[in-house]
Amino acid sequence: MSFCTQCGSPLKDGAQFCTSCGHELETKPKPTEASTRTNRKPDKEKTGSFWSRWTKKQKIIVSSITGLVVMLVTAFLLISYFLDQSRTISAFEKAVKEKDANELISLLETTDENLELTEETVKPFITWLSDNPDELREIVADLEEQGEVYDKKGELSASNSDSSEATSIVLLRKEDKFLGIFNRYHLEISPVYLELSAPYAGTVFYVNEEEVGTLEAAEEVLTVGPYLPGPHSVKAVLVEDYIDIESNKDVDLIPGDSSNYLYFDMEAAEVYISTDLGPLNTSAELLVNNEPIEWNLSEDEAFGPVVLDGSINVALKLYFPWGEVTTAEQPIDYNSIFFNVKEEEEIKSIVVDLSEQALSNYLHARANYSTEGLENLTSESSERLLSLVENDENSSEWKTATPLYFDIYPMSYNLYEENGTFYISSVARLTEEVEYIDYVEEESTLFNLDFGYNEQEEKWEIHSIDYSNTYLFDTPEQHPFTYEEVYENTKYQEELNPELISNVENRYYEYLFALTQAINTNDFNLVKDYLKEGSPLYNAQVDLVKNLNEQGVMEEVYDFQITHIEQEGDIVTFEAYEAVYVLHPDDEPVLTENEWIYTGEFIEDRFQLVSIEEK
Repeated sequence: MSFCTQCGSPLKDGAQFCTSCGHELETKPKPTEASTRTNRKPDKEKTGSFWSRWTKKQKIIVSSITGLVVMLVTAFLLISYFLDQSRTISAFEKAVKEKDANELISLLETTDENLELTEETVKPFITWLSDNPDELREIVADLEEQGEVYDKKGELSASNSDSSEATSIVLLRKEDKFLGIFNRYHLEISPVYLELSAPYAGTVFYVNEEEVGTLEAAEEVLTVGPYLPGPHSVKAVLVEDYIDIESNKDVDLIPGDSSNYLYFDMEAAEVYISTDLGPLNTSAELLVNNEPIEWNLSEDEAFGPVVLDGSINVALKLYFPWGEVTTAEQPIDYNSIFFNVKEEEEIKSIVVDLSEQALSNYLHARANYSTEGLENLTSESSERLLSLVENDENSSEWKTATPLYFDIYPMSYNLYEENGTFYISSVARLTEEVEYIDYVEEESTLFNLDFGYNEQEEKWEIHSIDYSNTYLFDTPEQHPFTYEEVYENTKYQEELNPELISNVENRYYEYLFALTQAINTNDFNLVKDYLKEGSPLYNAQVDLVKNLNEQGVMEEVYDFQITHIEQEGDIVTFEAYEAVYVLHPDDEPVLTENEWIYTGEFIEDRFQLVSIEEK
């Protein structure tokens, strides 16, 4: 049975049309005998397959060409796959996530020839991205964006990319076409450099436990690298004679990040050394934990660096012409050390000894009115001391004096150098028990003292002794005299009769007031009885009364005092202080002060004045 080729319905034998769809059917003529014979005996060459008619050589050629085409297509597909930018980016992301350092090294290139990509150098980069997945996603997105720019523009630059090369950590770089056909890409990463600094020369830096450099100067900035972005450990080590400091910091290095600069303060400091003596041109040593270091007091200011935890002790040893002075130790717990050299016992004992010596010389000179036999006085200080005691208003009124003690004011004394000579100055207060004619009292006197060291004779000399009016705030240190001695006033005349003294004093007072009355009234007779007739003072007072009265001058006694009386037979000499107002016509009163030495004589038990001279 046959079927319609149009609708598939069964057909009747010999039908010319399909009864279902009306499709006209082909009718084939019955084969002739010849054709029947032909069909029965076909020609092998004409009825065989196309492939079977090829020769063996043709078949080999065709097979080879076909294989080559397949290989080329396969190679094309493989090359396209392996050179595809997406595959490169995906491989980068996968290598980071799987922490495959070798795969990452095969994908990356660096712009810095000084950076060798190894497992150690890429490890911080992998660690950083593994710990910060957001950073990885951002880098991958940035790379994909760069790929899109390549697809659209054919090249990558800041002008045609929303992601500038300056802000990209990893860049997708397009290389020359492979075989002139295929685009190929690699990843380029920019390295990072570290800037390291510290306050002290000699600081050694380590990055990831590898030594990278040493500071040659304080505060110098040392640039080290290159490194891949990521976490790195940095260490600064400072090892000196008295210090061993290690400081560690961890830093995430990011291109363009300011944190790539690291400063290590080292927790140490330069220590500034000063004294209460100021700069001195003398040999000295700084004793650091009892180890001596040569030190210049006039130039060296700072020592160190050292730690300030109190583990290091320092003292100062000074070499003076007269001996050594070593200060007490101080722990270094601050960046400055101040040495109170004057408070050291070696200096204090010198001040005490010299002060006692100078005060003893004063007591001897005051008692004897002479510096003869006194030691360690210069010619200038001897003259000054003698002048001091001779001008003492009370020098002849006391009988005996016993030194009790003397005080030294710590803030007042000083050790200094001038023109190559060392000096010590101090303020001392002498306290003594003084006996007068009819009473005994305790008296204190303040002195300025200066001493200089004579290197040739190897001894201290007294350069100056003078009364002082210095007002001192600090508490003095009291020192007893090392001897017990009572000083007797050689000018005190114990044989003077108190009645004689009283007689002389009364006659002088009466004379002084009588003279002013005689001048004011032009009556010499008022003062005549107090003067020895014909004496130089008598004749002078006659002329004085007359001349002043003629000028209209008047006088008024303001103050007076007898300070010293001496007697030799009938002759008496005394010193007197007088203060008298002198009134000239039409002028304001003028106070005149004078010190006189009067000489008088007892004549028939009457004391009369003979002469006057200026003291």
